[in-house]
Amino acid sequence: MIAVDGELDLATAPELRTALAEQARTDQRTCVDLAGCTFIDSTGLQVIVSAAREFRRDGGELSVTRLRGDVAELFRISGLLLEGSALAYRERP
Repeated sequence: MIAVDGELDLATAPELRTALAEQARTDQRTCVDLAGCTFIDSTGLQVIVSAAREFRRDGGELSVTRLRGDVAELFRISGLLLEGSALAYRERP
């Protein structure tokens, strides 16, 4: 599991991208815990969606969990929590 704390934006998204790439080398399934994420912009969202597609392409799964407030709303209005989207949503890690 990878936990995100604080803002996930243009400045911090590369760190998450690197962590997801490293995780993909050892695990087919992983989860991004967003309980501590206070803000996410389009760059952060793009990193998660791209990683989810890569996990899925390689036979794995990337899920997100513990969405809160504005972060949850962004995922909802983006349609990323719907069945058939690139991401899997987990109520609990």
